[in-house]
Amino acid sequence: MALTKLQVQKLLDEQDRINAIAKKHGVKKVFELSIPMDDEGTDVAVGYIKKPNRNSLAAAMAIINTNPLKANEIILKSNWLEGDVRIMDDDDAFLSAGALLEEVI
Repeated sequence: MALTKLQVQKLLDEQDRINAIAKKHGVKKVFELSIPMDDEGTDVAVGYIKKPNRNSLAAAMAIINTNPLKANEIILKSNWLEGDVRIMDDDDAFLSAGALLEEVI
């Protein structure tokens, strides 16, 4: 299925935004977390994290078997760059973001 011009432009705009955030924070790789905040998907919280380094992964892995939510919190907080703080403050959004971390790691 071919993308429309609008879809292509949206993807380019998103990539430009991600590149700008990476440059601003001096990191090579930035991941976008898009979390629906309502059932209709009309309210979306977007946050940006850098690729986790070995220190944050080691800290998270040390407790993942005993406290997986805390492990997700360590990864999110230690790699958070910017975005909608509801991802960190809202329990449902936080749990959704945690599920996306597997794609990042």
